[in-house]
Amino acid sequence: MKSITRNIFIFILTLTLVQSIFSQKAWEKDWQKWDQKDAQKVLNESPWVFSYTDIDISLLTTGINKNSPSLNVASPYIVLRWYSALTTQKAMLRLNQISQKYDSMTEKQKLEFDEKNSLNCGNCKNYYVLFLMQPAAPNTPNLIGQRFKSLKFEDLKNNVYLTNDKGEKRELAQFVAPKDDAGFAVFYFERLNADKKPLIISESKKVNVIMELNSISNPIHYLQKKVEFNVQKMIINGEIDF
Repeated sequence: MKSITRNIFIFILTLTLVQSIFSQKAWEKDWQKWDQKDAQKVLNESPWVFSYTDIDISLLTTGINKNSPSLNVASPYIVLRWYSALTTQKAMLRLNQISQKYDSMTEKQKLEFDEKNSLNCGNCKNYYVLFLMQPAAPNTPNLIGQRFKSLKFEDLKNNVYLTNDKGEKRELAQFVAPKDDAGFAVFYFERLNADKKPLIISESKKVNVIMELNSISNPIHYLQKKVEFNVQKMIINGEIDF
């Protein structure tokens, strides 16, 4: 009888552990053990990302230079991603590791790789950094590259900003336009205000990205004016990752 009870206990314990593993979100695992699917999930389906997935494919060629190569309609969506979050940077580095077969390298090879590739994002210490892009094959023209490459900081400084759940605002500090038709846009917002206080803290409930682009020449009309991110879902091991 004791043997049966013990076996039942072991079975229940094992089942609980298995369920826990399968229910664990990709970004809650050890990032060095992420597979390609895990890393891509962090970059495309995590709390640090918002995807515009309801775009009409016919819109992909609207306003695009007819002399440019055709767009990759296999990815007819646009992604707004928090690059300043360490979790996001880990996912990008992990994909690089996987593509270079890092796990099969010798210790010496790993050290050489690590010297050239790190999680050091200097600007992220002082800024919240956002990427706006349209995932596609390398060197493939996309809407963000086409529409934002000619824009300057002055065009966006009063039209793109952040707000928290208290209504506090953080204006755009820097803007890096796409280098070409296949590029992506980068937005910088200072972490601290004049009183040295961050816009987002662990008690914050949400952060909003506001893009008022209607007054800008050749805007992308279906980019939402307000995108809300759940800050509480961006907490890793008790600390906010933003």
